[in-house]
Amino acid sequence: MALSSKTVRVHCADAACADDWDACVTCFASGQSKPESPHKPWHAYRLISPVERPLFAPDWSGDEELLLLQGSEKYGLGNWADVAEHIGNRRTKEECDAHYLETYIKSPMYPLPDLNVQIEYDAEAFQARKRRRIDARAAIQKAPPPTKSKPITSTPSCHEVQGYMPGRLEFEHEYENEAEVSVKDLEFDQDLAEGNEDEVQLKLTMLDIYNSRLTRRADRKRVIYEHNMLEYKRHQNIEKKRTKEEKDLVQRTKPFARLLSIADYESFLEGLLNEHNLRKRIVELQEWRRQGLTSMEQGPKYEKDKAHRLLMRSTGMGLHGSRYSRPEEKVKKHTGAHIGIAQAHDVQLLSREEQSLCSNLRMLPKAYLVVKETLIRELWRTGGALSKRNARQLLKLDPAKTTKVFEYLAQFGLVT
Repeated sequence: MALSSKTVRVHCADAACADDWDACVTCFASGQSKPESPHKPWHAYRLISPVERPLFAPDWSGDEELLLLQGSEKYGLGNWADVAEHIGNRRTKEECDAHYLETYIKSPMYPLPDLNVQIEYDAEAFQARKRRRIDARAAIQKAPPPTKSKPITSTPSCHEVQGYMPGRLEFEHEYENEAEVSVKDLEFDQDLAEGNEDEVQLKLTMLDIYNSRLTRRADRKRVIYEHNMLEYKRHQNIEKKRTKEEKDLVQRTKPFARLLSIADYESFLEGLLNEHNLRKRIVELQEWRRQGLTSMEQGPKYEKDKAHRLLMRSTGMGLHGSRYSRPEEKVKKHTGAHIGIAQAHDVQLLSREEQSLCSNLRMLPKAYLVVKETLIRELWRTGGALSKRNARQLLKLDPAKTTKVFEYLAQFGLVT
């Protein structure tokens, strides 16, 4: 008989009952027994009480150990869900699995558990821990189950990348999608193959070609998975933050993704973007210097005015914001306007006359010094003969500015 280990049971002590006959107190008192059973009501017996104390593990009582073995014998090892239900006490299948492995499989006395283990037992503390565990498991089971969302089927329309089937890790249209067409009708018949070595060799060649196509297809999938290209929305958000020039640069570097790991490619791309931004910034600063800007605070205002002028030009607005200004009207270019160079670099290297000349010509001191040095070096090279025409060809600047600088230097006898 299989009885619960949580109640007192009667165990037959007679040698004739080789099947370890057990009965509950009620059945034993009424003298019940099966006709085919060797047990008789007059046999000797023993009363067996439930074992509440732990035997092999601090949190497993003796009756739970017995139920674990009974459940394993009845439902089979590995069927821990049914074994846990057989034990009760809110035991889980993970607990049953772990306890059986630690106590019986990993025992130094395998296949028996370690019979020499000593466990301190406090009945009140043990029962309190047991009640807390049972109450906690009961509270978890009473909690409403989490809402199960509708499972997403692996279809081409159920992914943010249209045409991708995540469950199969395949695309609706693969790279070289027609690769299977050439081999779908191939057949290898042993009878027909004898004497047709050329035909067999042709079929094997077609299979080699098909395998090479599969290799190329797998290589492209590898790049897609390693670089997380299926996270389309994340990449799209990153692309929105880039300028048009940066997008073009990224587009040109994509072929290198097949040759680099994701870390190396991102580092390579970051370096190119930094170089691009630095070059762009250098060009911007050079333009500010050519326009006579002498401080960083003047830059934003200049860019704002420049954008405003471009907007006015693109919308057809004429002078004073009039849409009806005649196209032939042109703004007079004030070439003789002075600029302030008091705060410019290298201004202390110029005399007052040279500072006045640079201000009239709208030329920065550093540029003037370069022009001056170039003319003097050329004068020494030619032995003291340098004409205005040769000076203009040498400098390749505005002819008017070149002439003014040449005349100024000739006035002081520096050039002839």
